[in-house]
Amino acid sequence: MTNLQLSIIFLFISGLMITTYKDYARKKGWAIGEYFDSDSSILRILGTISFLGSFIAGFFHFKWYFVVIGAVVGWIISLLITNIMKTNSQWISTLLLVIGFVLLVIYFFKS
Repeated sequence: MTNLQLSIIFLFISGLMITTYKDYARKKGWAIGEYFDSDSSILRILGTISFLGSFIAGFFHFKWYFVVIGAVVGWIISLLITNIMKTNSQWISTLLLVIGFVLLVIYFFKS
């Protein structure tokens, strides 16, 4: 896998986890961090941009059916990570977001 492919996968999963954690945690009664609770926090905005941006960018770099399958698998993975790690999924999703952006920067500086 190339850095771009890994970056798109990490950004999609982390963006989805960041975007959906607040509502999911409220249903489950889990603690919600300050950056995840506010809809206008920079983390929530970056999560939404990375989630949507990686989904759209996937169509330019992969065949359409890989993107659709990847979106379904990514959604399942993000749901599994959130359910297994519970409140710890907040820092895991932030870490995945940073790793995704670092891999994206590495890809663009190498090419």
